Amino acid sequence: MQDTGVVEQTAIKSYESSKPQTFDVISQDRINSYTQQIQDKTGVDLSGLKVSITRPGEALFDKEEIKYKYFTLIDNNPQLEPLAELIGQYEDDSEKVSIEKLRESAKSLGIMLEGRLPGFALTSEDNHIVFLSIQEKDILSMAQKYAVKEGEQKSFTGIDEAKSYLESIAERAFFHEVGHVVYSQREQEGKVSGWETFVDSSPEIQEQVGILQEDKHPDEDIPTADEAFADFFMDAATNGRLTSRLTNRLSQQAQQANIISAAHTNAASLLKLTT
Repeated sequence: MQDTGVVEQTAIKSYESSKPQTFDVISQDRINSYTQQIQDKTGVDLSGLKVSITRPGEALFDKEEIKYKYFTLIDNNPQLEPLAELIGQYEDDSEKVSIEKLRESAKSLGIMLEGRLPGFALTSEDNHIVFLSIQEKDILSMAQKYAVKEGEQKSFTGIDEAKSYLESIAERAFFHEVGHVVYSQREQEGKVSGWETFVDSSPEIQEQVGILQEDKHPDEDIPTADEAFADFFMDAATNGRLTSRLTNRLSQQAQQANIISAAHTNAASLLKLTT
């Protein structure tokens, strides 16, 4: 008779070897450092900020992959509708609806987990910032994708260069995602109407936000004011050390300096910063 202990160890090794090798674009130390920088510069209270790093196969990653694929496919596949309620129930109470049940339901409806998403950072509705690890085999393609989104003519000679680039983009992503959290706070305080009016009156900003966010919101209305603020927040919170994609894209167009200046002024006003 085979030793059950040997069987268990073999099963564990088999499972571990089947898990994809992944790369974390950000570390907890960097998260702590960036958070402190933002608080020092803006005075925004981030004491309750929740940031997670998650990898394929973990509950948080798999939930986000299922959720993304649901919203991507639902318009052309209405049979997925029951999954929406299950996702909501899981997010409300993961003890009542387990991640295993969510995975099984998704699979039964044709959603297969591949351990990949189109980006590596997001902010959930409860202001939980999530960084999604990247499979090693996707590092070069992800770096190239972000270079294009950043408007950079860039190629990568190897994995290490691509990793360094993604780490630099993750820093920018962190400030952008915190911008979403701050916007949500101001929205709950009823203080964003002026900003929304400004964005509504700026077709140039609306156009560029749409281009930048089309893959993140493939079949949803893009929250333009929120996304625009998150980008301009990066500029303000780093004193220009980091420049957002939105600012970069606008600056490449003729006669957009006034719009950028007005955006920074309005964003600073929402943050109560002196410009």
